[in-house]
Amino acid sequence: MTIMKRLLTLLLLFVAASAYAASAAQKFVDMLADSGDFIKAGKYAEALKPDDVVIAQMGEHYVSGDATAQLFAIAVAHKALALAGLGKEDDALWNWYAAASIYPAVARSDMSAFGPAGKFLAEHPPRAVEVRAPNGAQMVPASVLKKVETKYPTRTLQTLVESPVVVEFIVGKDGRAHAPRIVGDVPAPILAFATLEALRQWQFAPATADGQPIDAPFRMTFGYKVLH
Repeated sequence: MTIMKRLLTLLLLFVAASAYAASAAQKFVDMLADSGDFIKAGKYAEALKPDDVVIAQMGEHYVSGDATAQLFAIAVAHKALALAGLGKEDDALWNWYAAASIYPAVARSDMSAFGPAGKFLAEHPPRAVEVRAPNGAQMVPASVLKKVETKYPTRTLQTLVESPVVVEFIVGKDGRAHAPRIVGDVPAPILAFATLEALRQWQFAPATADGQPIDAPFRMTFGYKVLH
């Protein structure tokens, strides 16, 4: 194959991929619009279905860029709204914090149009949580009891992204992670979300102060290597 033919082939593949990406993006936008309408109507269970589809399908086709991060974060934020409407407040807040980590501007959105669910999220703005131990107490830091490996949404992601994901969170008295916040750049929003989904399943021995369990800050770095 001549150099010119190779360039033409690559160009055609690029155009086809771009057309597919544009078509897929429009489909996702339409599904999130439906989700938003369901949330506004109080149909929270119906809203979860398109949200989960968008999150899953975006994970199958890795595309980098600001627009991808924004669209993916909106899907996760809509999921948080739907879960809040269903009364699953812990799950709602986890996804709300995840959305804000992936695309911080999401947390500054006007949520008033989404009724009680939007009001709940607006009252819990994602931010670094400060926890102070009692003065003079004998402290024992939190420790990991059980790890869960990150599940890559697609093998393609494993061949493209090599970057650490640094997460700060609170280890609660219940031995679970709460209020996650990604520190620094987000190399791939879909990988960041997969990291947080795995972290939700970790188990910890909570920190103690004078032998009593307390909430305590924790920081972890998840390293990812490209598979060749």
